[in-house]
Amino acid sequence: MKLNISKESLLQALSKVGRAINGKTSLPSSVGVYIECKDNKVIFRGMDTDIAVQTFIDQDIEILLEGKLLVDYKLFTEVIRRLPNDLIYISLEGAEIDINCKKSSFKLLAMDASEYPSFPNIEDNNSINVNQGELKELINKVYFSAAIDETRPILKGILIEVKNKQLRLVTLDGYRLSLAGINIESDIDISVVPDTKHLVEVSRMLGQAGEVELIFSNNNILFRIDNTITICRLLEGSYINYRSLLGQSVTEHRYTFSINRNEFHSALERAILLSKGKDGKNLIRLEIDNNKLIINSKSTMGNSKEELIINDAIGFTEKFEIAFNSAYIIDILKNNNYENVNFYLTSNVNPCIIRGQNVHKDKETFLVLPVRLNMVK
Repeated sequence: MKLNISKESLLQALSKVGRAINGKTSLPSSVGVYIECKDNKVIFRGMDTDIAVQTFIDQDIEILLEGKLLVDYKLFTEVIRRLPNDLIYISLEGAEIDINCKKSSFKLLAMDASEYPSFPNIEDNNSINVNQGELKELINKVYFSAAIDETRPILKGILIEVKNKQLRLVTLDGYRLSLAGINIESDIDISVVPDTKHLVEVSRMLGQAGEVELIFSNNNILFRIDNTITICRLLEGSYINYRSLLGQSVTEHRYTFSINRNEFHSALERAILLSKGKDGKNLIRLEIDNNKLIINSKSTMGNSKEELIINDAIGFTEKFEIAFNSAYIIDILKNNNYENVNFYLTSNVNPCIIRGQNVHKDKETFLVLPVRLNMVK
């Protein structure tokens, strides 16, 4: 194999496939990047047991001799990153890889490319096309609510649900739930759960324009973005019936108010500095009185108090108090771009619903469980 390729194009391809290379084992599929020159293209692959990424370059290249190689991803990428910004010549002779750029040259030991597993083949039985920017936004709005422990492995994933011409993403961890959806032109009915960390890697490859194709199979989900294919293994098991968890909290509430998202976010970021409770959680107490929202936080190092103006307050005939883990509210506010957000409350022990102003419950709903008031007093 002999190849001339621009440094910029090479690094872009390595960055994409590197999302599937974890380097935690000595298996070639975990530590190596596979590069193959054929049919006037340079194909790159990165794989582990749960995610596989393949991309190709057909411009800014000159293939002098077709072939394939396998090399340690981390070392190879660091070498390429430190080379001058120019054309890079790469050749494989026996078990040695020659890398030359201007007056710099390296020789790296090649791995056995014949041991590298073939790229998975996914049949196009069920597929949808979505705007890249819209899918990226959906992932960003829900990923933070996925569980991080192993108690219920299925909750470490993001539920992707296609039903009634709507694409909906859902996460929950026992303390909060995030739901975001968009309308799509598709009649398929399917639900799958890929691991959250893999879907976040997919979101990092998404742009704002163009479409991404999603192909669903029994064990995997495939994302096709321009020249790049990402295949994620699905988590086993059935996802929790999130609709039953939302229940009356979404449709029935006694209290509502609207608040400027940026102002509330900034105030919570200040309050969180002094909100460590006995259990280490970022607890705050909110007091609502007429058109005022008072944020109280307290720790062994001190306390804070801040007052904000709320709008469209309904049901607050007397002072109302409720307490939260402030980090949960911050996650919602920082991953949305609405000017104002609405809060829907039933009591200080029932779930709180948060949603962008004038956003329908089917398009977006965030649920957060409060904590007992005596935990923050």
